[in-house]
Formats: sequence, structure tokens, C-alpha cells
Amino acid sequence: MNDDILPVIGSAALRLRLFNKEAALIISDLHLGFESSLAEKGITVPPQSRKLLDSIIQLCKKEKASRLIFIGDVKASESKSYPEEWQEIPYFFDKLVSEALSIDVVPGNHDGGLELMLPSGVEFHSPRGMTLETAGGKRVGLFHGHAWPAPELFSSDFLVIGHNHWAVELRDKQGARVREPVWVVAKAELNALLKAFLNFSSISYTDPIDTFRAKFGEEPVEPFVISMPAYNPFLRGRPINVKNNGSSFGLGPLLKEKILLIDDAEVFMLDGTYLGKVSQLSSLLVLGRSGPLQS
Repeated sequence: MNDDILPVIGSAALRLRLFNKEAALIISDLHLGFESSLAEKGITVPPQSRKLLDSIIQLCKKEKASRLIFIGDVKASESKSYPEEWQEIPYFFDKLVSEALSIDVVPGNHDGGLELMLPSGVEFHSPRGMTLETAGGKRVGLFHGHAWPAPELFSSDFLVIGHNHWAVELRDKQGARVREPVWVVAKAELNALLKAFLNFSSISYTDPIDTFRAKFGEEPVEPFVISMPAYNPFLRGRPINVKNNGSSFGLGPLLKEKILLIDDAEVFMLDGTYLGKVSQLSSLLVLGRSGPLQS
């Protein structure tokens, strides 16, 4: 990564040092109201939104962050909104605004109707993303990852996404399994990225880079893509070290179009432990919380 863009050790939050020296925290996949979706399946989980809220406020204070950016799936429901969401989400964001935080929301695929729940003072962006500049002059594009970003994000040095809730699955000798959330950092292959986007946009091309420049007036960059773990600890997610039996590897266009060099992607646990590259994980001996675990 880069000194201006680093995970917060022990947390599923990413810290940015912006061009104006402001510290910002990025968070993805809260899924507020997920307890209601579990209740429909007969699973009872105590309300978690206030715990998540308190942890975010304390994290902002600890990291001296004045800006907070949510990159998708703030809420749990997709096609409908639970009554609990209408109660909890306005309170959640009112409280953050009262902490004098500057707040941005880039919606994800679960965030239909979210804008109506947000108080004034929260900047609601297009689902196609937003860009920021770091103190060191690097450009960072932020979007959820379920859909293509806007063309201006293609000139970013880093793309930050959520959506997949990546985890690593660990097993002990007795066969017990646990999933731990992880960060995944992958290089995107520029030609593959531009070709897939131009095809999606129904734009013909001979040279994808020249066509993209001419059509959108942006200089495309081969970016690093940082896939964030879900901030909600109940969402352990998709194990990146388990074969998928031929099904699509990951969600969203960057994964489905095989744009990311995923075998060479680097994987980190929340405590900062470097697990190696994805291609190495199936045979890697990983130190778990209670001792060595064979993946």
C-alpha cells in the first residue's frame, strides 16, 4: 500500500491522509438491520447497531479522523426496508453528525432508499463512486464494487471496494473451521479493465487506452485494488482460500471479468499479519488465535 493509505490495525477500517492533511476513515458493509433478516430465518441476534456506532466514534477519536466515508451496504435489506432500519439509521447518522464529523456515503447494492433515511449534513454520492487525493498526491477512487465505477475513477492509483467480505478459512486437525476477515490487495490489469468497461459501455475500440482517453478525457492508470473486509463482525464472508467448484470467483465486475490478478493478490489479517499471496494460501500454515491452524 502507501503511507497515506493504510488499514487501521485491529479494525476493518482504512485510514487516508488527505491532501489537506485531514485524516479520513473508510468503512464498508455495516449492513445495519441485519438482525431483522436473520429473524426472518428464525435466528435471534441482539441489536448491534449501537455497538457498531460506538466503535466507529471511538475509532475516529483514536485515529483523530475528522472525515468518515462509507462505501456501501450501510443497510441490510435490498428490495425492502425493515422498520428497524428506519429507526436505527437516522439515529446512527444523527449521532455521527453530532460528533462534528464530515460524512460521505457511496451507496452499495443494499442501499436502496438509504438517502431518504439520512439527515442533512451527510453527503450522498452516486453509486459509481467518488475520488480523493492523498497528501502524497496519489488519487484514490472509492466505490462499493457491485457495479462499474464512473470513468473518472479509472485515473486512480488505488481503487477501494467492499462488497465481497473476503475472509480466510482456517481448519484445525480435528476439522473445526473458523473464518477470519482479511484485506485483499490486488493489481488490476489495465487493458483487461478498459476492454471490459468499453464493452459494458457499448463503445467499439481498437486500442482501449486511446479510445478511453478520447471518449472520457481521462488518463487511465493501472491501479491497485484494495478489497475491504466487512466492518460488521457478524459478516465473516467469502473464503478466498477455498476453491469455488467452478462458480464465479467473487462478486462485481472487477472479479467477474477477471480483471484482478487475484493469484498474486496479497492477503492481510486485521491484526496486520501478512498471510502471503492468494495462490499460496491453500498450503499455508497460519497461526491462529489458539495455535497453528492448517488451511
